[in-house]
Amino acid sequence: MKKTFATGLLGLSLLAGAPAFAADAAVNAPKSPIEQFTGEYWIQSTPENKEAYLFGIESAVEVEKAIAERKGASKATKRDRKGTYTLSPFERGWMKAFPDTPRKEIASEVDAWYKANQDQLNRPVMDVLWYEVIEPRLGVAKK
Repeated sequence: MKKTFATGLLGLSLLAGAPAFAADAAVNAPKSPIEQFTGEYWIQSTPENKEAYLFGIESAVEVEKAIAERKGASKATKRDRKGTYTLSPFERGWMKAFPDTPRKEIASEVDAWYKANQDQLNRPVMDVLWYEVIEPRLGVAKK
């Protein structure tokens, strides 16, 4: 599977978001970085580290957007037959859900969700971002 520049930025954002997380990542090596960074780490992170994590995600989305624009991407979710790169549903969802939203506000929404759902601290932050923050902002009904 070919990695993109943005995927690398996202990986860096995971490590930048919580210094304590980096030491534990080696122990949990079989899991992906997305699965490793759960609410347990999120709630222990400082507000600055939470915003750094979100900055990494936002940066990755912006890099992919710039690449797609440069290559003339359509609204499709995969490379078309001509090889044109297009944005993923997550990237498009992030851009629509947070057009001018400060990272502090996004972090507060994630904080509020974990606070209201203490029994789900093992749930990955990216999962909470997508299903509990982005999709509701897009008006996507829960299944």
